Amino acid sequence: MQQPTQPRVNVNPNDLKNIACPDCGDLNFKQVVRMKKLSALLSPDGQEQIVSIPIFICNECGGIPEEFADQLQGGKQ
Repeated sequence: MQQPTQPRVNVNPNDLKNIACPDCGDLNFKQVVRMKKLSALLSPDGQEQIVSIPIFICNECGGIPEEFADQLQGGKQ
């Protein structure tokens, strides 16, 4: 059985809205990883685990845009 093809959408990057750092206004970000501990009580195997969460921070000041802060429950912690 043949897979249905997805239509291609041509998007001009210049037409997209920039995401700026809320603290300094810079437009460049880098990806870092925030580490969290998962309690053994919540873990599927009953063992404490380390969970890594990739996030984007401002390349200049380390600020986290609101669009990304929701997944971290309040941004800088």
